[in-house]
Amino acid sequence: MLKFNLRSKCVAMGGLAFTLLSCQPSIVTAAAKEQADRPNILFFVMDDVGVDQMQLYGYGDPGIATRNNNGDRHTRTPNIDAIAANGVTFRSAWTMPDCSPSRATFFTGRLPSRNGVFNPIQPTDLAQSQVSPYEQTLPKVLKTKGYVSGLIGKMHLSGNEQVPQTNPLLNETYRALGFDYFNGYLDGAPLSIDNQAGLKNVAAGTYSCGFIPNTTTDAEHGADSGTCFYANGDSRVMNLEDFATPGRACLESGGIFEPSGDKDNVDFSRDNGYYTGRWVENLEDGVTTNSHLPSDKTVDPSQYRGYRSIVEANRAISWIKEKQQSDKPWMLSVGFSSAHTPWHNVPASIVPADSVNTDNYKCTDNFATKHQDQLRVLQQQMLEGLDHELGRILVDTGIASYSNDGSLKYDPAKSNTLIVIIGDNGTYGPAVNEPFDGSRAKGLPYQTGVWVPLIAAGPMVNSPGRTENALVNGMDLFKLFSQIAHVNVNAAVPRTHRLDADNMLNYLTNPKSKSVRKTNLTQTGDNIRSVELTYYTACALPAPYNGVTNFFPRRDICEKNGGTWYGKGSSVDGVPDSGLADGCAVNEFRAAHGMPTLLLDSPRKTAIRDENYKLVELEYPDCSTGNPPETPRKSTMTYEFYHISDSGSQPLLDTEASNFLSQGRTIQDLTKEERKTYKKLENDLNKWKKTVPANCPGDGNLDRVVDEKDIHGYYQFANESNGGTGAGDSSWFDFNLDGITNQVDLQIINSHLGQRCKGNNGS
Repeated sequence: MLKFNLRSKCVAMGGLAFTLLSCQPSIVTAAAKEQADRPNILFFVMDDVGVDQMQLYGYGDPGIATRNNNGDRHTRTPNIDAIAANGVTFRSAWTMPDCSPSRATFFTGRLPSRNGVFNPIQPTDLAQSQVSPYEQTLPKVLKTKGYVSGLIGKMHLSGNEQVPQTNPLLNETYRALGFDYFNGYLDGAPLSIDNQAGLKNVAAGTYSCGFIPNTTTDAEHGADSGTCFYANGDSRVMNLEDFATPGRACLESGGIFEPSGDKDNVDFSRDNGYYTGRWVENLEDGVTTNSHLPSDKTVDPSQYRGYRSIVEANRAISWIKEKQQSDKPWMLSVGFSSAHTPWHNVPASIVPADSVNTDNYKCTDNFATKHQDQLRVLQQQMLEGLDHELGRILVDTGIASYSNDGSLKYDPAKSNTLIVIIGDNGTYGPAVNEPFDGSRAKGLPYQTGVWVPLIAAGPMVNSPGRTENALVNGMDLFKLFSQIAHVNVNAAVPRTHRLDADNMLNYLTNPKSKSVRKTNLTQTGDNIRSVELTYYTACALPAPYNGVTNFFPRRDICEKNGGTWYGKGSSVDGVPDSGLADGCAVNEFRAAHGMPTLLLDSPRKTAIRDENYKLVELEYPDCSTGNPPETPRKSTMTYEFYHISDSGSQPLLDTEASNFLSQGRTIQDLTKEERKTYKKLENDLNKWKKTVPANCPGDGNLDRVVDEKDIHGYYQFANESNGGTGAGDSSWFDFNLDGITNQVDLQIINSHLGQRCKGNNGS
């Protein structure tokens, strides 16, 4: 029998495709003529880019302090604008408030309550909070019509190698999710900037942006000349005669700058923000490589160095060119890392020539108020660099071209390619542009956190260059891409995998199409973590959030995003070594030490809207109860109600002051029309909740039946001492959620054998 070795965390291709995913439809070979009727799909995902960043939407103004040398202070995205001019710009698009939940909905068509991904996936999150290989994902659905699917860059649908026992598939994750080719990261974001700039004899904190500046910027630690060393053994001398800033030029070219020419002082093992990447590659022939460890002699270590947006574009271009030689239709998802933190200097070659010089910026201090302007400049340039590389992908693959004036020339009719561009969630709070609300941004279900740019262009678009005001959700792309491929979704997706995605193809083909969605929904909340590995809600974020959050549950991530860590290993005086358990404990500590208390994060947040109104449901911990982790706290539900609008240069937002139910006001204080709308949204939300099936103990493969298939799945993940072939760590068959797949879980399966759980028909 074909097996895959989970103990080594490396899955054999045969075992994965034939055994674990044996329910997959096989690839359907179609005639060349039939294939030509199925456009290719090029899907771009921007990271932490809300509509507030886009001048295309009438926004994108980060303030007077970011004025460039031409006096323009707006973020310039000419290539994205050119795609919009030849396609449809969706004015009212929502996603989930965070990256992993949003991206999981793109590829499953299912909200977090169904696919299990509520929060950005951390290495401590158990398999149940990562996208399951038993989901009928988009690449699996497209494969039924002969599509080949690739993924480049970030998608963050699983954990990573930092805690390998929580991710049963590790480097084979994306192969298990149905992608034929993967060349990207398991990490959810670039790791921290190396403030030692790759040198061994330099004190920590010396170089804020990860490179050595000139002596005019830093007289004590700067350098105007030196040797640029590369991971493959090459080197070159750099000085002011050839480079404006030799240290930065070296970094941008993939090297480490050593002023004295001492090669032994260079350390290639450290990550450095946007200039390194922990790449994993799943080849279509079943071979997997990774190039994030310089000690791995099977690959050229220089492959993991270079500015991310450029490297992501290079790898996308290579894959598309290869697929263009085939008669099979393809879908490529490009997950740009930009503009996720850490905010980092962008190579001058991919930003406008009149851009602000950032050589003397303080990248690792840019959460501080005194460096807020620098933060916004870096955010702006990171998005402009993304736009440059997006355009280069289109031009280098022949999908578009440049006009004589350098502008992008894109003719959808000639490309046979659907292009979709979306932000995965709203902008991170400190970088939010006015009039949007930075205190209600990424991570929260308010407009600034979930309202994202969405643009679609392709040969099927009728009357291009228009704006569509209908409510759409990022998860609707699951059906759009399926419709483009002529997939019968109802036949391709089992009834047990009930979809939340709605149709949106008509918005492209019919300018007069009526709105499909009457309401839109977004969710976020806590993921499932092992008791032994839990880091509690103990990250206190500064302004504009001013709260204790649950979406940075580790010290390194918390501090990289400007927070103060109160959990295990906290450096705050007076915090015990074991850390503080949750936000309630953090506020108790702060109050006892004369510090102002902070807003508490809600472990579950849901919002539903219609065209003009929005209802927000928040679950808050009752700080007067419980003693976590031994005794969980009870929770209380809070509701907020807003009047919102997506149109105009001054959108109507759900700010704290605009909540109809604040300051003691109740539903009875609403007008008759408002009460009617409130009740309608409340009823719609409750109806949706009833469609979410209850837990089904013993069912690990999501078919809502406990049978021999679950026993078979268990043995694939259990360790050898339990008769299995895997590592025995966290898996989708760890039913008691202790992070171990063992005999206890097998007993749960056996005790429920033959059970058909409610909701097995998708209802």
